[in-house]
Amino acid sequence: MTTPRPHLPLSSETAQAARRFRLVGIVLPIGIATAIAILQLALLPALPRDIAVHWGATGEADALGPAWINPLLTVAVGLLVTLSLGIPVLSAIRRATAPVRARLLAAASVFTASLVGLLTLGGMLIQLGLENPAAAPSIIPILLAAAVVALALAALAWRLTSEPPVVTQPTVDPDPVRLSPGEQVVWMRDARMARAGRLSLLLLLLALAAGAIILISMDVAAAGRVSPASWVLLGTAALIGVMIAGFTTFHVRVDRTGLTVRSALGWPRTHVAAADIAQAEAVDVNPLGEYGGWGWRLAPGSGTGIVMRAGEALRITRADGRMLTVTVDDAERAVALLRAITS
Repeated sequence: MTTPRPHLPLSSETAQAARRFRLVGIVLPIGIATAIAILQLALLPALPRDIAVHWGATGEADALGPAWINPLLTVAVGLLVTLSLGIPVLSAIRRATAPVRARLLAAASVFTASLVGLLTLGGMLIQLGLENPAAAPSIIPILLAAAVVALALAALAWRLTSEPPVVTQPTVDPDPVRLSPGEQVVWMRDARMARAGRLSLLLLLLALAAGAIILISMDVAAAGRVSPASWVLLGTAALIGVMIAGFTTFHVRVDRTGLTVRSALGWPRTHVAAADIAQAEAVDVNPLGEYGGWGWRLAPGSGTGIVMRAGEALRITRADGRMLTVTVDDAERAVALLRAITS
């Protein structure tokens, strides 16, 4: 059986960093979006049913849509984007085996929620009392003001959060298994994305799908056809759906030929021959800190990573120095078998 990895209690610095990020990187942007959405809902009775909801590059209104789109967009971005960033970051902070960049991600969440909310709120305010929403004033001054305020709030979020200390995990060095001459051995496991990662992708998919539906309804109402931008957004949502279906699970196999990893869809796939494996080890991986996220990743100093979650992983180093890391359970047994095969 796999040797259990010791559970390290959270230090006071890590607990403080997690608490600050929870308040600043999750609660604050959701609170900002909620407060702005409440103001937008209060403005609805004073606005016509359809208002200008899109402005062109010159700042002139070029599309009308129902006024309720603005509070819906504010809540969708504030909630879905914040949670899709915040949940994985909070999980990474609790096991910070590499830098997490919590301050940057907290600032990004606050900036995004503030910018979208203030921009849509400003777009509603400049249309109060207008008889013809198509003649709405330029949105550019609102955009500049919203960006300045959002940047100021993001800077505040940066200052209020802190980076968790990097924790050095105890290493486990398994001995090679004993193989008889001619003995055939196979080790197989599935590497599945953690629940937080799957939830983040699902939230992103919902946000993109909702945005595509809103844009398509606006296109049809304004011009009777779907714009290229809406098709791009719809295609992006479909691509995210394919990623969720096939790229959140990888099949990992170790046998006498070496290591093989392939996605549930069969592609992408990689194979490292046993003769090309210089070293195999079991490591602890922090997806955000080492690879900047989840999935099939490439990072300087860490090589290629098939990173489905934080924690236990199999890492091999090729003869030319290139590394491949796969987050998978029972990695120590795979290491023991690879060391027997390559010895």
